[in-house]
Amino acid sequence: MSDAINPLAQQLAAQLPLKDIHLPADIGAWPPAPGWWLVAALVIALVVLSWRRWQRYRRHPVTAALKELKRIEQDPEFADCTRQALACNILLRRTALSLYPRADVAALTGQAWANFLCDTSVKRPTSQVEAQALIRASYQPGATYNTDAVLLWLRRWLKAQRRRQG
Repeated sequence: MSDAINPLAQQLAAQLPLKDIHLPADIGAWPPAPGWWLVAALVIALVVLSWRRWQRYRRHPVTAALKELKRIEQDPEFADCTRQALACNILLRRTALSLYPRADVAALTGQAWANFLCDTSVKRPTSQVEAQALIRASYQPGATYNTDAVLLWLRRWLKAQRRRQG
């Protein structure tokens, strides 16, 4: 019936080599959109920066000093106050030499060393007392001091150095 109505369309269809309608192919997952490339770059940058920061934290002199302080606290070899004070004083000196200019730290002894430790520590009124006790006990056999207070002060001093150094 449609042929009878439109003979011109039938004649044109016979003359033109028309193909059937084809739909486009489905959109593939590759290559991703530019936004996904940006997200991937940000994730990679975040992983690299986190890894570098962790490495820097792990290699920081204060981290090593805190581990050494823990060993000093737990080792029965340092149960004697004099040996413990000497080990802590050596630890303080090594840490200070690695964090501050050698010319500022290397020659300090006695009261000058105690003043340096107090100036670079967390500001507390008892820091001078603890620094003096630690220094005195290093050189006096049989000396006693409040080990808990001194070790707490030493730990705070080390943590303050990490914050100070940034």
